Amino acid sequence: MDTFAGIEITRLRDFILSRQKNEGGFAAVPSLPATIQDTFQALEQLALLDLHSPVQLPAAVNKSGLRQLLERYRGDESDSLPPRLLYYLTRIAAFAGEEISFSSPQPSSDESYENLYFLSRISPVPLPEDWQPGRQTWKFCRELYFGLSLKTGTFENLDILTTWLRACQNGDGGFGFFPATTSYIENSHYCLASLAILGASPGNIKAAREYIISCQTAAGGFARTGKAAPFLDSSWHALLALKALTK
Repeated sequence: MDTFAGIEITRLRDFILSRQKNEGGFAAVPSLPATIQDTFQALEQLALLDLHSPVQLPAAVNKSGLRQLLERYRGDESDSLPPRLLYYLTRIAAFAGEEISFSSPQPSSDESYENLYFLSRISPVPLPEDWQPGRQTWKFCRELYFGLSLKTGTFENLDILTTWLRACQNGDGGFGFFPATTSYIENSHYCLASLAILGASPGNIKAAREYIISCQTAAGGFARTGKAAPFLDSSWHALLALKALTK
């Protein structure tokens, strides 16, 4: 099955481009200024749609504006940014045909899985000598996803993790933060991506796909649930959830 079968690609693309600002970058809603996260997520969605659409979709992105956005975060402006946003800036730069690099700070002994993941994507990061996996706890599917993505070999009993992730799926096909919690599109992304890393599938593949597709709104973008407003963030999670599901 085609990765994005069942979704309205043209409407989604129009929704994404409607969030592009004349001065460069993308915003959560047209009335707000561009942000790093919205810009990264918009660009990645357009790239994913280009790869999987039967007809190549022209990006129609203001790359000159992207370069102006990047200029705001060169030098001291980037010092206070979390690793996640620093990584997003490197990807925005690559899309704009620019180079931007950051020196990754040495992670602490109790660094979160999420920060370690993004630090490792910016540049190779050796774990500190006193780093111990037991200090990095996880409760939510998002935290587990970043831990599994690090591939540090710190997780044991992978069958138990697979069972836990499958238990996060609800009757509506979506996934909760952990078992017996409300379904949201971002949880579907993290759970399905984690299952893909483990080489496993959800208990109900058909329902998982139907839940994701049901979150696309009349505006073209996806919402966190079927009854919410669409945002670039939710649309990004939806496409990555579908990508993980096909694995």
